[in-house]
Amino acid sequence: MRSKALLFILLFLIVLMNAARADDLDLLLKDFSGICCVINPQNGQELFYYNSLPDSELCFPIGSTIKVFTSIAAHRQGVLDPEEIFVCAPTSIDSPITKRCWYTPGHGTQSYVEALGNSCNAYFLNLAEKVDFKMFLETLQDYKLIDNNYKPCQNNRESQVRAMVGIDNSIRVSLKSLLLAYGSLFNGGVLYSGSGEKAAAFSLDTELLKSICEGMEYSAYSGTSIEAQKRVMLSRILAKTGTAPYYLDDKYDPVKTRALFLGFAPVEKPLLAVLVFALEGTGAKEGAIKGGEILEYFIRKYR
Repeated sequence: MRSKALLFILLFLIVLMNAARADDLDLLLKDFSGICCVINPQNGQELFYYNSLPDSELCFPIGSTIKVFTSIAAHRQGVLDPEEIFVCAPTSIDSPITKRCWYTPGHGTQSYVEALGNSCNAYFLNLAEKVDFKMFLETLQDYKLIDNNYKPCQNNRESQVRAMVGIDNSIRVSLKSLLLAYGSLFNGGVLYSGSGEKAAAFSLDTELLKSICEGMEYSAYSGTSIEAQKRVMLSRILAKTGTAPYYLDDKYDPVKTRALFLGFAPVEKPLLAVLVFALEGTGAKEGAIKGGEILEYFIRKYR
């Protein structure tokens, strides 16, 4: 009986420590190397911004977070069927990156929703092969992720496909622009500028938007963003992770990654949107963990 009481006290203290940490933003960001931005996606208002990186470094490869815009381009072209079933088969780590998924055991049979939630490279490599690269670039321009004078450096089809799946570093994006672009998915289609003004408006297909939302919710409870949802106790979330290649002085490091996370809460009409970019990661896990902690903090603050 005494041992059970001690165990209960220990668990209670752990909960208190975690709650205290969740209420201390300085502690959450202590020793964190990267960028964190929080906005209200309904009006574009910036609620918080943290950057420990040099001001000159504000545009980065965004990894798999680009897959949502590849999806939009594919839908515009009429080549995306969210109900179509795709099989992500087991592959070898030695297989070319354009011939395999990041998850080499394979995700198995998936719909679009599951593929987005799992950030399945095999599914999106297959999809990207059907997408005209010009349509993809026009979609990025519409969402203000690249400017209209962007000159593609992807000089063959393989490099174009890699860019559309987010497995290279050829397209670099302002992280706040990325967060605002995602935010437009959840506010009726209004794209806000960094200064909070309306920059564009979209009418996204209802069924496509539903599939994207379901994919991001799947990501949170069963996919690549599950570490974030574990840390958000007060709300279900919509989320997307990204893993970008790690380059230092133009030298590629195959062990390290840039870890990205985008999270939105609550699920119905999100009022909080969080982007976390971890300078060094192992996959997207570090971004998801920190993103979940930051999202929980702001949910507590504004509830």
